[in-house]
Amino acid sequence: MKFKLKKYRYESIIMGNYGNPIFNKENTIIGYKFNSYEFATVNSYYDNNNNLCNEVLIKEFDENTLTFNNDVIISWLDIKRDKGFTREFNNVKYYYDGNNKIYNVEKKYNCKEFPLIEKK
Repeated sequence: MKFKLKKYRYESIIMGNYGNPIFNKENTIIGYKFNSYEFATVNSYYDNNNNLCNEVLIKEFDENTLTFNNDVIISWLDIKRDKGFTREFNNVKYYYDGNNKIYNVEKKYNCKEFPLIEKK
C-alpha cells in the first residue's frame, strides 16, 4: 500500500539552495530571500559525526538597512547525509534522497503512561 505524504510549507526548499542570496554593503552574503516576504539566515556548523548542519532561521528583514530582526519566526535544521539530507522541522524529521525527494518521515509521539495499580 502506498501512502501519500502531506506536504509541508518548506518542502521544496533544498539544503544548500535557500533562495536568492542577500548581500551586505561589503558584498558578503548575510542571508537568503525565499519570496517577497520571507527572509532567512543560515548558521552552518559540523556536528559530532562531522556532518554539515545548516540551522535555518526565518526572521524579519529590513531591505533598506540590510539588517535582520533578532526574533526568529520559524526555524529548522538541515543535516547533510551520504545520500541526501535530513530536515528537522516542527518535531518531524524529513528524509530527502540524493534527488531531493522525500522518502521517509519520522514523528515522535508522546503517550501518557497507564497508571499501574497493585493487586492486593
